[in-house]
Amino acid sequence: MEKPRHHYPHVSRLVAPEHASFHPELLPFCRSNSKYDLKLPNGIQLNFGQIVALAGDLFGVPDEPIIDHNKQNLDTMTWRKQRFLSSHATLAHADYSIVKRELDQLISVMEDEEREMKDAIDAGESINEKKSNHFHERYDTALGGYWLFGIPVRFGRMMSLASSNFDHFTPFAREAYEVGHDLALEKAREASHAASESQELILQEAYSIDAFACHFLTDSFASGHIRTPRRELKEQIKPNAIGDLLSKYMHDEDGLFGLNVRNLHGDQWIAYGDGSLFHSKSDENRRIAKEAVEISASQVFEAFSHPDQKICTTRVTDLIPFIDESKKNNYPLFQVRDGSLVRRNDLDNLADPNVTNFIGVTTLAKLKFYKPSGSCIEK
Repeated sequence: MEKPRHHYPHVSRLVAPEHASFHPELLPFCRSNSKYDLKLPNGIQLNFGQIVALAGDLFGVPDEPIIDHNKQNLDTMTWRKQRFLSSHATLAHADYSIVKRELDQLISVMEDEEREMKDAIDAGESINEKKSNHFHERYDTALGGYWLFGIPVRFGRMMSLASSNFDHFTPFAREAYEVGHDLALEKAREASHAASESQELILQEAYSIDAFACHFLTDSFASGHIRTPRRELKEQIKPNAIGDLLSKYMHDEDGLFGLNVRNLHGDQWIAYGDGSLFHSKSDENRRIAKEAVEISASQVFEAFSHPDQKICTTRVTDLIPFIDESKKNNYPLFQVRDGSLVRRNDLDNLADPNVTNFIGVTTLAKLKFYKPSGSCIEK
């Protein structure tokens, strides 16, 4: 069995072309025949899927996750919405010339990555670790990073965002999506009441907010994001960089072997991780994720068309997967019990139900040589 990939410690993302593929068939009130469906408030033009790909991983506010449980207060939702809008603003409201310069480079990298993915899939393979890291370097360099011999010496915005990317992992990914989706619906209702000459631009902004939110929604379908205790590993393991590396090992293990999942809609399937979305084994995962994005975008237009009606957002969130307790899964590499982190006792044995307390640095040393086997996942 192939050993899980674990390139750079912080980068745990669906490959950008995977995110970009979640482009709704139709966005009413937009130029659906255009390469760029949406015009953002700062003049930048992108399509829905491109915004899904750029959000969170490449545009956002480093060290300010949308869902920060360390900052709970009596007005948590307002605070979260402010953070979401600040993140969205780095793409939609920032200086046009700066964002355009970044996007010219990022879209070029994204197109190259997509070609590499298609070639790999045609050959029955995945993008190898070396090429994957090369794309990480190109994305991060476009955003101010400096890399030397394939190693990040100075973090650009991608690597800075990834160091606190809790919003991309369950349960925070769903919450981050819900915050953004609510904001998109509010903006769509604003468009409905606006003067006719302003309606289209405001509605397009609403779609762009929803696309930004759908990044976190689609992350929820990647198996490496479903049960990795990302925040706890970052906060409880010292130094924090060790926790980042441990997160990446678990993320890659669950992504490679997959997880038996289900949703509240009644679907049951095996979800796989980043880089596998276009493989046939992920057909069901891709179908359900695409359905969730389609419904999400349609609800934006529904809010515009019927601003006084309540929108049933659970139509989207009921599609989000969670662990199927009725089927066997591999025992997690790390988990939280009674508020404390524990790890699988036998790191190499995916079927070992026993857990043990651990020290981050020694576990990391062992993981550099581990070869997980004995998967419980029934194909």
